[in-house]
Amino acid sequence: MVVSVPAVPKDRYYVMQWIDLFIQNFAYIGVRSTGFEAGSYMIAGPKWKGEKPAGYQGGVQAETAIAGP
Repeated sequence: MVVSVPAVPKDRYYVMQWIDLFIQNFAYIGVRSTGFEAGSYMIAGPKWKGEKPAGYQGGVQAETAIAGP
């Protein structure tokens, strides 16, 4: 899955908490963890193998096949 976020003004705050099947936090996308700039982030399942594609600012691999914000 690819999540793209827009740039946000410096006086704004947002966060997307990502959880897995067992309700464990495994990633955050937001101003404190990824900054105020626009970006695209890859969320991969546990069986995915490979390199992060070019053009993505970050990537994380979930421990379960079911995950979401």
